[in-house]
Amino acid sequence: MKTGLFGIVDFTNPNAVRWYKDLHIKLLIQGVSVFKTDMGEALPKDAVLANGKTGKEIHNIYSQLYNKAVYEACSEYSEQDALVWGRSGFAGSQKYPLNWSGDPHSTFQDMANVLRSGLSYGLAGVPFWSHDIGGFQGEKPSPELYIRWAQFGLLCSHARAHGCQPREPLGIR
Repeated sequence: MKTGLFGIVDFTNPNAVRWYKDLHIKLLIQGVSVFKTDMGEALPKDAVLANGKTGKEIHNIYSQLYNKAVYEACSEYSEQDALVWGRSGFAGSQKYPLNWSGDPHSTFQDMANVLRSGLSYGLAGVPFWSHDIGGFQGEKPSPELYIRWAQFGLLCSHARAHGCQPREPLGIR
């Protein structure tokens, strides 16, 4: 499989962190109010970071550093409470609200898994968590699944209908 070129921000390098924050501040000036920090778990295992650690060694903390940098950029720009919408995290993630479950399939089984994991996550001290109402992957959920998922999802601290297929209520017919 051929993949395109990509780069990874080294969040252990203070200069890289400052550069990344400044990019976000430019967007905040334009009116962006929240960032989705997706794919923080995608650090290559063989990467070598400025602090000398490999991607394998820093895998768990990398997403934490990613969320922290974006959260701090929001805090530097605005006096309002900062918010990032992070997918992956580590111990201490509750300092950078909020997290969501990732990309579940549109099935009753995945909805049950999201509910169980979210409740456990909340009991672990993370007060703000979310998920994709209706599931993210797969075909549009059935009306019954969507209604059940919305009932649970709208009781979470943050709700969003989002997926590969339309997940907004009018898109489910």
